[in-house]
Amino acid sequence: MSQSTEDTGHRGFVLARSDVEVAGTDEGAWIGISDSSFTVRGNGAHRLIRDLVAGCDGRATVQDVLDRGPEQVRPVADTLLKALVRRRYVVLLDQPLGGAGAGSAPDPLIRQFAHWTEDSSAAVARLSGKSLRLVGEPGWLERVRSELDGLVPPGLRVEDLPVTPGRTRAPLLDTYPGEPASASWQAGDVVALQADAFSADELAREQKSLWNHGAPHCVAGRIGSRYWLLWSRDGGTGCWRCLRSLALAAEVAAPDTGVGALTDVAGHVSVANLVRSLLARAAGIDDAFGTADALSADVHELSVRTHTVVRRPGCACRCTESRKPRHGSGPAEAVIRRNFYASDDSDRSDEHHAEIMGTLASWTDERVGPFLEIDRDTLPQVPLGAAYARALNLVDEHGGIAATVRTLSSREAYYQAALNVLEVTSRHGAGETDPARYTGAGWTHGEATYRALLRSLPGAPSDPRTMAPLDLDDSSDGECARMARYLERRLGNRGIGGTWLGEHLGNGLCHAALIAEGGPAVSGYGACYGEAVAMALLRTVNDGVLVHVNPHHTTWGDFWTQVTAPVGLEDVSLPFAQGPARIVGFVPESGARRPYDLAEVSVP
Repeated sequence: MSQSTEDTGHRGFVLARSDVEVAGTDEGAWIGISDSSFTVRGNGAHRLIRDLVAGCDGRATVQDVLDRGPEQVRPVADTLLKALVRRRYVVLLDQPLGGAGAGSAPDPLIRQFAHWTEDSSAAVARLSGKSLRLVGEPGWLERVRSELDGLVPPGLRVEDLPVTPGRTRAPLLDTYPGEPASASWQAGDVVALQADAFSADELAREQKSLWNHGAPHCVAGRIGSRYWLLWSRDGGTGCWRCLRSLALAAEVAAPDTGVGALTDVAGHVSVANLVRSLLARAAGIDDAFGTADALSADVHELSVRTHTVVRRPGCACRCTESRKPRHGSGPAEAVIRRNFYASDDSDRSDEHHAEIMGTLASWTDERVGPFLEIDRDTLPQVPLGAAYARALNLVDEHGGIAATVRTLSSREAYYQAALNVLEVTSRHGAGETDPARYTGAGWTHGEATYRALLRSLPGAPSDPRTMAPLDLDDSSDGECARMARYLERRLGNRGIGGTWLGEHLGNGLCHAALIAEGGPAVSGYGACYGEAVAMALLRTVNDGVLVHVNPHHTTWGDFWTQVTAPVGLEDVSLPFAQGPARIVGFVPESGARRPYDLAEVSVP
């Protein structure tokens, strides 16, 4: 078993990961691997660390490596070597590479496993008695076998199961009448399927059979300009049909990547990654590629990336889906964001912001969605903050969803652009067809409920004669009145002007309407008239999106003591919408004209 230098007292054989790099700096040395790095200061640090890494060849012991250096630097070298082991840049082996005790384990396999686990020897031992089953056309099987050459330890079986194009066959673990029984199956065996060897329906049947048997498997093939590997570990996850639809839709939405495709090289890279992942999964190293369930190799860029693939509505794989329960509102959900970032914002607000940004980053993937991009850097941020969000339409692979939002701050625009897209996605993704249902998304349950309520309210007053002239300063929270005046000044050069009217609604909201001379009226809503005026003004610079102003209350609990929440509120689920995101919908008791038609932000 691999151990640390502290545990062994300098026993064991040291092996540096193959991706360790060392470079000199003005102050010492930089040491890095594929996913982390650190620096060391001091004269001679670069040479010392370079020699240490070079000496960790899997055949030398810790003491051997230390003894090769000058005696006066050994205490420093010992400290540095312990740091390299602690950070998993170097692993300790029980047996030397190529030694008698480890002769059954191919050196390249030990080196490869060192990337993912501190205990390469134990990982290799777990391969004993397992099977890798390769299912595909003969040429593909030959390429995979070639890549496996020199990596298969004794005890690991590799079976080739050729597929003859045009011949109907039973799924791997099923049989047709008159066919011989399928080979025995045991926990830990791993299957690789070549997607191109099957029709779409055949591959779906093959995956369903494997899911039903709880068999981990990988599907490999080309979609558009990329080679893909898709893993399935739990029942119903890793559906190739879902991936194909999403990946093709993302390519349609992406700009042309140019000419000069490196198809052969990308295909080789894909097969190499397939072999690495098969061996890692069979050895029980499930997190070898993090939490991702797919890898892609681009034939233009030759870049390899990991992905998390969502499931498309309507696909048969969803019938086996086990949804994670949504937890109740946590403490951060009670907080209402400020419309402007302030230096006295609480640590809880900062944590909530970090959680939102992390969630959006996890949803955004230009190769497979569901969000393709969220951007504010390319848009002018004067006179208002602006952001743009774009996502795949989970129902129509030839369609997309986009929204541009302008509001009081760049950060708030970023949040609400994503929410507008999420609301459209949720209606498509949940199969919502009821035109009377209003859907709202938010970064707290309270915000989602508020946005659903706002969508149910008219976009213009039905009869301005029932409203009274509005004195903003006498009827608003002070900060909200200043916010509304700020927007009036900012937008004054756009010729926005007219008469303000106001009314209190029965649900506790304030309704403000701008009656423009010779133009249409525009409405806004809020917990006070300042918020309502601000929302109405923001409507004049936003087209087909809902942009709300955050209430001046401290918590959503305070807000809902003033405002009556919609009746019949229901949670709406999307496979990817985890984290702080909440989506709700309701059907109002009496019909109302929708002011913010969700279809308006859906673009082809």
